Formats: sequence, structure tokens, C-alpha cells
Amino acid sequence: MTAQPADLSLPGERLRRALPILLVLVCVLLVSVHFGLWKSGMFIDEIYSYGLSNSHYMPFIGNGSHDRIEEQIITRGDFEDYLMVTDAEPRFDAGSVYYNQEQDVHPPLFYWILNFFSSLTPGVFSKWTGLVPNIALHLLTVYLVYALMLELSAGGPPAGTSADEGERLIAAATAMLYGLSHMGLSTCMMIRMYALMAMFTVLLALLAAKELRAPSLRLELGIAAVLFGGMMTQYYFVFYAFFLCAAVLLTLLIRWAWKPALRFALLAFAGVGLMLLCYPAALMQITAGRLGPQSDALENLRNLSAWAGRLRYYFGQLRVGLPV
Repeated sequence: MTAQPADLSLPGERLRRALPILLVLVCVLLVSVHFGLWKSGMFIDEIYSYGLSNSHYMPFIGNGSHDRIEEQIITRGDFEDYLMVTDAEPRFDAGSVYYNQEQDVHPPLFYWILNFFSSLTPGVFSKWTGLVPNIALHLLTVYLVYALMLELSAGGPPAGTSADEGERLIAAATAMLYGLSHMGLSTCMMIRMYALMAMFTVLLALLAAKELRAPSLRLELGIAAVLFGGMMTQYYFVFYAFFLCAAVLLTLLIRWAWKPALRFALLAFAGVGLMLLCYPAALMQITAGRLGPQSDALENLRNLSAWAGRLRYYFGQLRVGLPV
């Protein structure tokens, strides 16, 4: 006898099916808060996160320029003015964040978020100003991993059968493995843009999988928006996005889905183009190597002889960061 699909219109049935991922999210939340409570001290880049977000048109402490500070006394008040949104400065100052990032080497989206949360508590410097949005983003990424796993198993047994329940349990277990992994928790605890980039990374994979199953203009617009957001978060997102989008486009062409392929390509380029229009400093930051030759991403990409070593290091970090 064929199993009958469950009646998802019943609130109790919907809650039962959502229970595994809800338990995972609660567990990840509790563990993240636990590590947040124990977080002490900050890496220098985390200090710069606060300074570049909250210092009023002064990206670097002291003289306000990109030059190194020599023989200059920096007072406690100078540090407070650099790290916090003070009562004497505008709150939610997106223009200042934009300017500061033009003088640095990263796009501004993460710094806008940090400035927003810092503006909610002016005159306060706290790790929780950065940890709260990071934890929220980490939880969202965990849920997106769950949704991605379900999407990858689409086309399996009918909803409501035991196999479908098993797929949900497997998806929830996968989400927990990421959420509690060394890598996942590190992106959450380090007050930088990595939790935001992880969210965009998984979201792009989810939308790409949905596009391959059933192409639609709505999905392609969503992919363009994610490409815009990912590029406004971290420039290295473009390498991941390029290969993933190229694979999607090639698959659509192999299937002779010319119209979706054309829409997909145009909107993907539109997402990147919109980012460059909104933040033209990106072109200089990507190509100029503002912190020296080793920071030039294009030069590193052209250095083919170093690829093998970098890939070994990358997969070594994956082995350390994930529970495998």
C-alpha cells in the first residue's frame, strides 16, 4: 500500500516536520552564546572592523590617513572615538562607512551592518555589538544548509512517507554538523565579514539548485541580488560565484534551455555590474594591491605555480574546520 502524504495544513503536523531543524537551531544558538560569553580579546582585524565602521570619516586611528603612525600619542579618548559611535557623531552614518572603506581594502556591506548595531548603543564598545548580528547570520546559514540539503534531495519519495522524514533528519544532521563545526563557529565568533559571506555562499548554492530544477525569473532575480550582496561583502566571493554560475549556465545550455540561460547570464552580470556602480572603488581595490604586491588578488591568480600549495592549504583548513 502506498503511503499517503501528511496533511501539512494542520499546525501540529507542520511543527512535527519542522521540529528537527528547530532543535538544531536552538542547540547552535546555545553553543554560539556560550562561546560568545567566553570570547576574550580581539584580533587586530576585529578592532579594525569597529574602527572602520564607527570612526567618523577617519578610517585609521591617529592621523586619519593610510600612513603608519610614528611617535604619536594616542589617548583613551582617541580609541573610544575610533571604536564607538559617540554621542557627538551621527548615528547610522552610512556615508562615513562608505568613505572609510574606500580608503581600506574591503567592500562596505558588513561594516554598514556593524555600524547599524553600534548606533543602537552609542557610547558603548562591546563584543556583543558584533556577535549578535554574527550569531543571527550563523543561524540563518545553518537553516539554509538544511534547506539546501532538502533541495538536493528533491524528486525523492512523496512528502509524508518515512523516507521523506529520513531526508529531513539527514538535512537537519548536516546543518548541525556545520553549525557546530570549528569552521562554522569561527566565522560566527570572529567579528569580521565571514559569517555574512557564509550566508551568501550557501544561499547562492540553494538558489542555483532551485534554478536547475525549475528555472524562473524570480530565482534569477534572487541570484542577481545574492551576487550583489556577496560581492559587497568580500571580493573573494567572486571566485566561488563565477565557477558555480558557470556550471549552472553550462547545464542550462546542455539542456537546450536557451531562454532561462540567457536570462540567467544577463541577470548574473547585472548583479555584478550593479555592485560596481554602487561601489566603483572595488575595481581599484581588487587590482591595485593597496597593501603591497602580496595583496593583489589578480597577481596571485596569475601565479599558477603557487596554486598547488594554496589548494593543499585550503583543503587542510577544511579538514581542521569541519568535523570529518
